[in-house]
Amino acid sequence: MSDAALNLSIRNDIREIAVVAEKITSFCTEQGLDNEIAYAVNLGVEEIIAHTISNGYEDEDIHGIEIVLDKSEREIMVFVVDDSSAFDVSTVQEPDMEQPLEERTTSGLGLFLVRQMMDGITYQRFDGCNIVTLWKKLAPPATSPQ
Repeated sequence: MSDAALNLSIRNDIREIAVVAEKITSFCTEQGLDNEIAYAVNLGVEEIIAHTISNGYEDEDIHGIEIVLDKSEREIMVFVVDDSSAFDVSTVQEPDMEQPLEERTTSGLGLFLVRQMMDGITYQRFDGCNIVTLWKKLAPPATSPQ
């Protein structure tokens, strides 16, 4: 059961990312989450949305993207739902970080960072929509000595 939620609806316009980041940061602050959590959530959402907007649509039409944050006592869940082309984030290969810098590809680097910052990421396709779920565990609340 969630303690708090944030629901956002944006257009497939890259300029919307700044608005989303501001609202996520405010939500995290209101919920008493530390800056590390807010940063991780913002990074995850930004990478998913930026990829969707830049690569997912084959037309110039306006499309909606839904972002839901659901905070419970133990974790914060993030759901990103869009109607772009199917893109299973779990199939993206991690970049080879052992390769010399000049030989590395940047493909997959954003998702690599998301995987490093978040505790989990899943993908499903349902009813013509991509649903990416991210989650970050929260530190248990401090208990007062008795």
